[in-house]
Amino acid sequence: RAVLEAERAPRLAHTVHHRYHDKYVLAECVTNVAIASQLNCLSTLGATPEQLLSISAWADKSAVVLRFNLKETCTYLRKQT
Repeated sequence: RAVLEAERAPRLAHTVHHRYHDKYVLAECVTNVAIASQLNCLSTLGATPEQLLSISAWADKSAVVLRFNLKETCTYLRKQT
């Protein structure tokens, strides 16, 4: 939200005159946002900072695949007619 508030007139990249280097800056910003989003998702799922550091260390050595298990249950609070 702070980024959107700081930029008063956001425009699509292909409609703005730019230098070749600017494309790399844009790619870096978008990549950083994607990484932050993934970290936020993992944190919401319950990953601790220590676990995130472990995942990062694994990624330095090889590709990492995360597999999640979910158990969903349903209980009734009351019977209503």
